[in-house]
Amino acid sequence: MQKLLFSVLLALCACPAAAKSYISLTPATTEILFALKANSVSAVSNFCDYPPQAKALPKAGDMLAPAIERIAALRPDIVFTGKWVNDSTARRLQRLGIKVIEVPQQKSVEDIYSSITLIGENTDRRAEAAKLIAGLRKTLAAIKKRGRKVRVYIELDNPHWTAGGASYINELIEDAGGENIFSDVKKDYFSVSWEETAKRAPQIIINLTGGKKEYQSGARVIDNLDRNEIIRPTPRAIRAAGKLADALHD
Repeated sequence: MQKLLFSVLLALCACPAAAKSYISLTPATTEILFALKANSVSAVSNFCDYPPQAKALPKAGDMLAPAIERIAALRPDIVFTGKWVNDSTARRLQRLGIKVIEVPQQKSVEDIYSSITLIGENTDRRAEAAKLIAGLRKTLAAIKKRGRKVRVYIELDNPHWTAGGASYINELIEDAGGENIFSDVKKDYFSVSWEETAKRAPQIIINLTGGKKEYQSGARVIDNLDRNEIIRPTPRAIRAAGKLADALHD
């Protein structure tokens, strides 16, 4: 009998732990989860479309309008959401006994690295996170060595939404060899008038609003960059600095 009990206990100990289940309510977190190969993602936000396998997963609303009943039914180990002022998503889910990790807003490249570390720590992917960050630092260091500075205006959305000095996008422009004409504005994202933009005399306009657009300016217009690669604070954004550098110095 003792031998049988010992065999059963041994078999139980040998069984691998059940895979954790994660739900992501932001596209950036979803991309990081897949970059870290945290493959037990059971649902994602309505806006998650990268990588392709994420697009096929069940949808769980988004961080501002989560599908609470659907999330609860999936019984995830962790729900990842963004940390925004006055957002009650985390509290609503926590009241149901669900563990929630809030990923702070990323205003710098270092913040992107911090997000990767945070997600890695909560998905048992610490080593993968450290390796990914080391590779991204190396990539960005190589990009920084390229080219002269050119004055850049980046249009993220209509009407004339751009990035200021308190954004990681400002850093990416600088690292790619550009000088953001609104870097002196210590905000992350804001709307500007075209008159103010023209007054600052950009040499290059990066249009991420989709499609061709005419500007009353002698600046060269770049409109073939992938918007999501740049506006989502993920490893793709840092790698996109290389494409940005190619475009600026073409």
